[in-house]
Amino acid sequence: MYTITKQFRFTAKRQISGFPIDHPYAQMQAKEFIVIFELSSISLNKDGYIMDYMEFFSIENFILTELQGKTLNNVFRFNPTPENMAKFFFKRFKKTYHFISSVTVVENNISARYILSHDEEDHIETETKREEMIKIVNEFPRLKKDMRK
Repeated sequence: MYTITKQFRFTAKRQISGFPIDHPYAQMQAKEFIVIFELSSISLNKDGYIMDYMEFFSIENFILTELQGKTLNNVFRFNPTPENMAKFFFKRFKKTYHFISSVTVVENNISARYILSHDEEDHIETETKREEMIKIVNEFPRLKKDMRK
């Protein structure tokens, strides 16, 4: 199994709910975050790598335009803990970057990691096959017409 990682950094403000009012996390704070995407594959492409890092443009663009310098409580519909953000990034980008095996969010010296479970893997595979079947079914009238020519 081959594994590579790609890191993205951003700074943003956030306030975490669920803590006592005098707890530091209950206050609005500016933080630096590192988001680490781990990609895994049992094989490499013909050029000897899993994926070209330049293909991460949509993730980098999202982080720079939607998160950098923003208040995360206004961006996300969930409590912006590292755990919740790791799951968000994983779910948001897994379909586009199917080699993603985990996402880690680091804040200070603490990190939270979200890893694909086997149940989710089965669900994603089923959804992908379903979408492929829908495309085939939608293309069928055109294909049938082309076959008559």
